[in-house]
Amino acid sequence: MNRRLLFKQVLAFLFVSPLTRAKVSLQDYKSNLFELIPSLFSLNNEMNSSLRYKISFIVDANDDRKNVYFKNENGIFNILKEDVYFDRGVFYSTNGQALSIYVRPNTPAKIYNREDRSHKFVSDVYLGKIDTTTSSVDEKAGSAGKFHKFITPEYFGATGDGITDDTVCINEAIASGYSVFYSARYLISSSISPVNNQKFVGVNNAELILLKPKTSLIKTKGVSDVVIKGLVLTTHPTLSKPYNGSCIEIEDAKGWYIGNNVFSNYGASAIFCRNSSEMFIYNNKFAGSKGAAGDVTLWGSTCQSKIKNNTMLSGSDSAIIIQTIVDGDFCSDNLIQDNNISNCTRYGIVVYNNLSSKKSILRNTKVIGNKIYNILGQVKNPSVHNTKTYGAGIYVLSAENITIQYNEVSKCNLLTNSSTLAPGCIGLNATSNAIVSDNIISDGAYYGIFIGDALQQGKGSNANSPDFIPDGIVYVQRNRIINCKRDGIFIINKHSVIINDNMVEGNQGCGISTSVSNNEIYHSMKNITIANNSSCNNKLDGINLSDAYCARISGGTYSNNDRCGINLTSFGTEVSLLQCQGNKIGISISDKGMKCRIEDCNLTSNNVGVLSVVPYEERGCVLSKNKLSRKLNASS
Repeated sequence: MNRRLLFKQVLAFLFVSPLTRAKVSLQDYKSNLFELIPSLFSLNNEMNSSLRYKISFIVDANDDRKNVYFKNENGIFNILKEDVYFDRGVFYSTNGQALSIYVRPNTPAKIYNREDRSHKFVSDVYLGKIDTTTSSVDEKAGSAGKFHKFITPEYFGATGDGITDDTVCINEAIASGYSVFYSARYLISSSISPVNNQKFVGVNNAELILLKPKTSLIKTKGVSDVVIKGLVLTTHPTLSKPYNGSCIEIEDAKGWYIGNNVFSNYGASAIFCRNSSEMFIYNNKFAGSKGAAGDVTLWGSTCQSKIKNNTMLSGSDSAIIIQTIVDGDFCSDNLIQDNNISNCTRYGIVVYNNLSSKKSILRNTKVIGNKIYNILGQVKNPSVHNTKTYGAGIYVLSAENITIQYNEVSKCNLLTNSSTLAPGCIGLNATSNAIVSDNIISDGAYYGIFIGDALQQGKGSNANSPDFIPDGIVYVQRNRIINCKRDGIFIINKHSVIINDNMVEGNQGCGISTSVSNNEIYHSMKNITIANNSSCNNKLDGINLSDAYCARISGGTYSNNDRCGINLTSFGTEVSLLQCQGNKIGISISDKGMKCRIEDCNLTSNNVGVLSVVPYEERGCVLSKNKLSRKLNASS
């Protein structure tokens, strides 16, 4: 047998290095030459008993880069319960006396599923460094410069029976610097704190159970590149009500991946991050925590974080909160995407720039593809909040450059009794340069979309200053809004809004409405454009344009509304190229609608085509089949 084949058919005896490497002497593999075990490493069944594992390996004689995998002695990998292997990145070297087998850095593992004979990459088991660049998969965050080797709390004496306090044993496992595998039920009496570049990975529904109230289960400050995955994080059943700590509390951190966990029975936010960036919170389930402060809260300066694909059905106060706190906070480039949210007390998603923090910045947030429903809009503590005025599926305050797109929002504000603080399925206050588009909104107990400026609520010393008026454009476009108890789209005290290509139907108020509240700054809104919408079958008007100076309405269909297709109570409005059909009044112009112009409109089958209290300009319009084409100088 030649030396090359001899090197390929070997048996290793002990693995002691934290690096992925095994060395054997020539005598060792000669004596075991015919024991052909088809694996790179074969772990013994006592995975948790020692740091020194007995390992055997062989590389296929025809190709030393393929068909290599992990398995234990009885053929089942006792952690993942599947064969784990590497099909590339394997190489060997020898100095003539010892053979070294290596797996190159950044080599992903694969598992083989016996049932469907499929192969797929996994990230729980791998050998080599993990790439932490943003161009790679987010889940790879958290282990730069470290070769991963896992250890279990049982090695340090943990029982994992859910009865015995395992805190000391878990802390010893953490202190080893290795990543930690959890496979049982561990009772914890004080906070545990992972270290940099460490993984907590749970299998078999492993639980971390906090026994002590008024503390957080996992708590760190200044620790980065951590993975928390596959765990159930909860409290002991003897704590009869949600405790006031978090499951995971993080401060001044970067590069965490928190995924595929279950959170339950928490009092503060399940995940609470302060002044932390590049937080990746994916595929978690939040359950059984009615009345908790929240599910995920990002406070202070938070940048480049992603909250995706989570299920939040717990009934907490608010499911997702991104909020600045103090002067100088900078919050930017965060993503909230594809989450399933319901049964919240107040808000589904909150993006909130603290009004008392005059120098804080909140910008470049994306809220995309979420499903939000059954939001109550109820204040849980009347002694602090004396009215039931909160509530929205998505609420944004004092932000810049925000995108709200492709969300499904329904049944919001079910217990709200006031329009304060944006009780819409989607509500924006004091927000500039925003896009609200392609959302499906239905069955709101107040407004479908609420756009305001929040000046009545103040912003520090600038509360009554015209300089604070947010003039950046808000685009409301291509949304479908149906069956809301008030208006489909409601604009109050906000300049520079473009409303186009929406379908607004079957609402109990108006389809689209504008208004100005009593304040010293606003007398009328400017730069309001409404174009190519379908606003039909509403209980009041298709459009009710009030206090909008020289607004433009063009294109679209405004039909079969119980009152007016277009109701103008604004100076200098231009109306063109639209169709009003089957309304009580096609276009109504009140005494505040001086100098309005109507061009090239088609007004058909209305009781009255145009009803005007004041003179107006009309050109190129077609009025047909109306019971009365025009009623001029009508009483207001």
